[in-house]
Order: sequence, then C-alpha cells, then structure tokens
Amino acid sequence: MDQSKEQVTADGGGTVGSKLVVTALFLWIGIFGVGTFLKSMSPPEGSTRLVSPFKPWDGNWEGEFSVTNAKGEVITRLNVKQRYRHVMADERFEQEGHFEVTNLATGEMEIEKALNSSEFDGTGMHCKVFKKNGAVVEEHVGRFEGEVLIWSRDESFAKEEFREWIEGDVYFIEGEGMYGDLETAEALTMHGEYKRVVAE
Repeated sequence: MDQSKEQVTADGGGTVGSKLVVTALFLWIGIFGVGTFLKSMSPPEGSTRLVSPFKPWDGNWEGEFSVTNAKGEVITRLNVKQRYRHVMADERFEQEGHFEVTNLATGEMEIEKALNSSEFDGTGMHCKVFKKNGAVVEEHVGRFEGEVLIWSRDESFAKEEFREWIEGDVYFIEGEGMYGDLETAEALTMHGEYKRVVAE
C-alpha cells in the first residue's frame, strides 16, 4: 500500500496548529476506518443469518487428496496445504481460499485461489476458482444438507459434485466427477482428508 510522504516546512518543522490538525485527521480516519471495517464484516440489521455458512472452514488445513478410477486404482495423490479466511464483504459473505497443491508422484506444485460467497440469508452460494492471471477457471454452486456443504458443477465438459464436512479438527471431502467427453468419460471418485493446522 502506497504511503504519501509528509510535507514539512523549510526549517524542518511545522506549526503546532498544523500538527494538531493532522493528528486529529488521522485519528478520525482511524476510528471511521475501524467502524467501517467491522460493519462490512457483518450482515445488515434484520438479516436472518448472523454468521457466514463457511465460517467453520476458516483457518489452515493440510492433508491428502486422492483420485480413483472406476477400477478402484488411485491415479492421483496430492498433498494439499489450504487456508481459508473471510474478507470484507459489503454485499454478501465472502471467504478467500489459498491452496498449495503438490503432486506426490511428480513433486510438481501449483498454487490455486478461490472465493466462496453467500448472500447474507445463506442463499446463492458460489465457489469460483481462479488462475494466476485472475481468470475464472471454474465455478461451483453450493448448498447445505444438514452440516454437509455440497458443491456441484454441471457443464458440457465437466460434471462433478463434492460433499465437504468437518468433524472435530478433521475436514473431509468426498466427490465424483466426469471430465472431457461426458458420453465416454470415465467416472472418477475423489477423497480428501485434511487436519487443522495451528498457525505458528
């Protein structure tokens, strides 16, 4: 964040009055800014939901994600380091996701980012995954069934559904997907199990 340089008088100082004005201005900006930030993190008055539906996922997680083919063979194993945190949301709940995904067979690592959003009444849940250049790679629609968060995508080249839930300090993912030509594509199953990591 850029910071403007303070202008001083030729003798290296300034009048007491000008210093008081500057101090008062910064104090007012600080108070107003904190108030605005706290307000933006909360739903409006009268909202039916007071806490984001994604709140239980906030924090750091690490574990393994695997993909299995129709024969029961594990074809991909990934180590995942994952961080979720809520950000300022003026119009809806918003949660950022940051993922470091390492292929355990090749050692290749990729970084992914996502944004989960929900209206303040808990409807309209979406998850967008982004490339490095900011372009949207994919988008999922979400819903809850009890305590289980379900993300789904249904496009001409990809059809998938993931069920996510938390038990204690363990975050589970179970999913199915088909990719490419859906008429001939092989059905794949996915399993993820991550433990909560306390940030140092």
